[in-house]
Amino acid sequence: MRLTPRRPSFYRFRRQLADTDAIPQLVLLGLVTGFFTAVVTTGFQELIDFFTSLYLPASEYDNYAALEWPLRLLLPLIGVAVIITLFRLLHEPKHRLGIAHVIERLNLHQGRLPLKPFLLQFFAGIAAIASGHSIGREGPAVHLGAASGSLLGQWLHLPNNSLRVLVACGSAAAISSLFNTPIAGIVFAMEVVVMEYTVAGFIPVMLASVIAAVITRSLYGTEPAFHVPSITVTTVNELPLIIITGITMGLLAVCFCRLIVLFARTNTYPLWLRLTGAALLTGITAIWLPQVMGIGYGTLSDIMFNNLGFTFLCLLTIGKLVTSAASIGLGVPGGLIGPSLFIGAAAGSTVGSLTNMLGLSATASGFPAMVGMSAMLGAVLQAPLTALITVLELTRNPGILLPSLIAIIIAWLISSQLFRQQSIFTQMLSADGLDFRHDPVAQALRRAGVASVMSRSLQQLERHCPFEQLQSALKTKPRWLLINNNGKPQSLMPAVELARQLEQLTFDAHYTLVETADLLGIPAKRLEVASIDIKSTLHEALIRMDQNTLDALYIINHDRKNGDAILGIITRADIEAWYQVPH
Repeated sequence: MRLTPRRPSFYRFRRQLADTDAIPQLVLLGLVTGFFTAVVTTGFQELIDFFTSLYLPASEYDNYAALEWPLRLLLPLIGVAVIITLFRLLHEPKHRLGIAHVIERLNLHQGRLPLKPFLLQFFAGIAAIASGHSIGREGPAVHLGAASGSLLGQWLHLPNNSLRVLVACGSAAAISSLFNTPIAGIVFAMEVVVMEYTVAGFIPVMLASVIAAVITRSLYGTEPAFHVPSITVTTVNELPLIIITGITMGLLAVCFCRLIVLFARTNTYPLWLRLTGAALLTGITAIWLPQVMGIGYGTLSDIMFNNLGFTFLCLLTIGKLVTSAASIGLGVPGGLIGPSLFIGAAAGSTVGSLTNMLGLSATASGFPAMVGMSAMLGAVLQAPLTALITVLELTRNPGILLPSLIAIIIAWLISSQLFRQQSIFTQMLSADGLDFRHDPVAQALRRAGVASVMSRSLQQLERHCPFEQLQSALKTKPRWLLINNNGKPQSLMPAVELARQLEQLTFDAHYTLVETADLLGIPAKRLEVASIDIKSTLHEALIRMDQNTLDALYIINHDRKNGDAILGIITRADIEAWYQVPH
């Protein structure tokens, strides 16, 4: 292993990305990530629409009630057959996809999303959604967007701390492209996926979301995901409805999440059995209640305009809740944000009909549904701001802002404080045996790469070293001496320690001139060392030190052509000093 000189051009670009304030570089990468994510999610949606059009004409899009009941029963089973075939073709044993997979890779694997799950999510997601499973598009889309950013960073060999930002950029761009909601995409990425707000992360995420929205609007126009009636609301008059809706959504969110986790705990059973069970439940329910199939935007519009009766709304709420929870929990590769909005709208409209019958309110058309959507989403995701902004952008109705805020707070308090419920994605990962806690120190250390803190002031010497070479090395005034033993780095010595001992080492006990010194034998402070890759974060470096009971690491750059090169040194004291300085 050899020391390497400083390199120009792209190496410097990668080195700058190891800093927490590399905003210009991250902005450029965010722009590219937003573009690629928009292309991927657009292709994803177009293929879903193409396959759906094979059995549902454009005028009947998402209207599964137009199909005969045998086809409604068979469609989810056909989709499962395709999904299982894809899993076997790609030899993917873990079966973990979607937003939960993104959060897992972000927290436990430094944001490195593999290619194979990306391909599987793309094609299996198309098969699942096009075959009418009771799931949403946003889960696969966020996975595809996050993986687009991560794979771009891995291809460019960027440091791991910048991969986290690219994952957030892809997640935001996916939501922005899918729902035509750029602000909601930004908030979702920071509140749900990354779970932190920093300026260095926020600016590139904003740009990625905007770029995705611009591309989407240039292709599909500026229309929202679904149309809602225009309403004018007096919050005080509707306060009883808002409070009851908030309480109802909090309780329904708890039921929905616990059902998902209950189904997710069947992960010891074979995948084909779980997927078949989900398909049968959806297909059988759809015989009598076809509106539970698919994304349900058509039905959602009917709910918004009060075109459905009270009894039917009750059945629809229960049917969608059970089929969506089963589909997601049993492993169908789809999202839960769409179903959460659907359940919230149906349940909210149910509460509105009930309060109208009891004379507690006289609500405008669609108002209870909008309030229910926001409250349900906020309680399920444990992300109040994401829910508020999402519904505001989806409906484009500022009059819904204050009522939704009140309902979200009530639903969030009931689910998180009364029932101690975490985000559904955290619960799903826990059901898979993956338990991670959000440590503020770890979050901060993940934002910086080892290259931003390492010391390049070092000389590499062999254990038995001639005095002339020692004197020559000390003339460069290095901070550290990396000592090789049998051709491999073994110890790290402060250069000042050798300078103190050098005069005494010139002669042995008999005052005979000594030509070489044993750098591992002289009385001096030394640190045992191990290697770590240049792309690693400070958090990874600290974990490696803890696992090996070390206080120092030497940083290497893997180069297939020229071999591994040593770039610098990082110590535990360096990491602690970095964390104590505001960034």
